[in-house]
Amino acid sequence: MHAFLLPIALTVLLSGCVPRAIIAYDMPAELTVPGDVRSLALVDRKGSDLSAAARLALQEEIQGGARYTIAEPAAAQSALGRVQGIVGQPLPADAIAALRKAAGADGIVAVDQVETLESWSYAQHTETRTHTETRTPSNCPSCPAVATDVTEEVPMIDATVSVTVNVGYQLYGANGEVVDAWTESATEALTGSAETEADARREVGDTKSVAEDLASATAFEAARHIAPWSTSVDRKWYAAGGPEVTAGAKLAKADNWAGAEKAWRKGRKTAAGDAKGRVIYDLAVAAERRGDIATALKLVKEAKPFLSNPKRADEYQAALRDRKRQASTLAAQMAPPPEGD
Repeated sequence: MHAFLLPIALTVLLSGCVPRAIIAYDMPAELTVPGDVRSLALVDRKGSDLSAAARLALQEEIQGGARYTIAEPAAAQSALGRVQGIVGQPLPADAIAALRKAAGADGIVAVDQVETLESWSYAQHTETRTHTETRTPSNCPSCPAVATDVTEEVPMIDATVSVTVNVGYQLYGANGEVVDAWTESATEALTGSAETEADARREVGDTKSVAEDLASATAFEAARHIAPWSTSVDRKWYAAGGPEVTAGAKLAKADNWAGAEKAWRKGRKTAAGDAKGRVIYDLAVAAERRGDIATALKLVKEAKPFLSNPKRADEYQAALRDRKRQASTLAAQMAPPPEGD
C-alpha cells in the first residue's frame, strides 16, 4: 500500500480554460478495525499457488501504510501447521492466540478460500485471406505460368474464456474472534481464434498464470477493506471573471498558492457579484489543498449566493461534505488505542 499522505496538492493542470488542482488525500478503510489491532500477521490457510499469490500481494499492499505493521509471516505460517481448524471455517480462539504469539502480532489475516471459475463462449466470423496461385494456361501448355491472387472467405471460431477468481479473507482481532470475513473477486477474459473450436481453445493458452494474477489482484480491494488508502481528486477553480480573480489565479498557476490565497483574500474585500463568488470559491479550493475541509466547506457555502451559476459550487459542496465524513471516519481509524490496551 502507498505511504500514508497528508492532504497536499500535487500539481495544477490546465484543461482548456478551466484550471484544476489535483489534491492527494487519504481515504478510510471500508471496515473500521478495532484500535487494539496495530500489527498483523498474514497466513495462507488454503495452501495453493493462488492463495499464496493473494497473501503475498496483500502483504505488499498493506506494508508501508501508517495503520499497521506487518509481523514476520514465516513464524505465523509455521505455527498455522500446528493448530487445529477446518479451512473455510473460522479458527478457534486458542489457535489465533497461538498464531499471534508466534508472530508477535495483534491480529491475523487469513486467506482461507480460493475458487476459480471458467466460462467458455464461442462466436463465428469470417476472415479474408489472399494467396497467390501459379498456373499454366490450360489451352497453352508451353506458355509460361501465370501468377494469380486468390481471395477467399474462411470461417473462423472465436473461443473466449472468462476467468474469475474468488478469494476469501478472514480478519481476527486481539481477542481471537473474527472481526470480518469477506470475499474479493477479479475477472479477466481471454480470446483465441482458429478454424476449429479445439484449435481456438488452444490459442487461448494456459489460464493458470492468469488465475494467479487475478488472485493477486483481489488483494488490492482486500487491503482497502481493512486499511486506509491514498487517492487524489482534481478540483476545478476559477482563473478569470474579474481582476480580483485573475490576481490570485496568476500566482496559483505558478504553484504559489500561499500568495494566491493572500491575493484572493484581499480581492474578497473589493469584488462584487459573480467575481466575489469566484474569489471565495477559489479560497475554498485553496483551503482544501491545505487539508482544512471545514473552512473549505464554509467558504463554498458563502460563495454560492454570489455566483451567477452555482452548479459547480453545489457539486463542490456535496464533494466536501463527503470528504468531511470520510475524514471523520479516517480519524477514528487512525486514532491510537486506548491507554492500557
